[in-house]
Amino acid sequence: MVATIGHPSLMLKIILFAMVITGAVIVAMAQIQVPPAAGRAVGRGGGMLTPYTALQSPEVHPDRTVTLRFRAPSATRVEVVGEILQGKGSVAMTKGEDGVWTATLGPLPPEIWIYNFRSKESKSQTLESRHQAGAARIRDVQFRRSAR
Repeated sequence: MVATIGHPSLMLKIILFAMVITGAVIVAMAQIQVPPAAGRAVGRGGGMLTPYTALQSPEVHPDRTVTLRFRAPSATRVEVVGEILQGKGSVAMTKGEDGVWTATLGPLPPEIWIYNFRSKESKSQTLESRHQAGAARIRDVQFRRSAR
């Protein structure tokens, strides 16, 4: 007996096959990642685009100095405070043309160091502690010689 297109079991197989192919195409398309638009970077918000590139902060250097960065384009002054300063007073940060403030501290002994940023947005405003707190982990790297 020759099956025709009008046969119910053949029609069911064709529909089922079309559904499987459609599902596979949908899954494949969902896994394709679109690169961010030029000048924009993917933020922390689940792949959302943000108008700024991500800051690398803290950046721990091989000599155990640490560079901290803080984006505050409208600030007139930004300081670092916290135990990362090892009992010293606050450290003023330097503003770059891109509105990112930087300060390099240390060298620091191996530890997890806590810090906060204080910023001043206008001349009449006092310095306020921002909620951007952080921790820098400095590791003591030791090299072992292999036994021969």
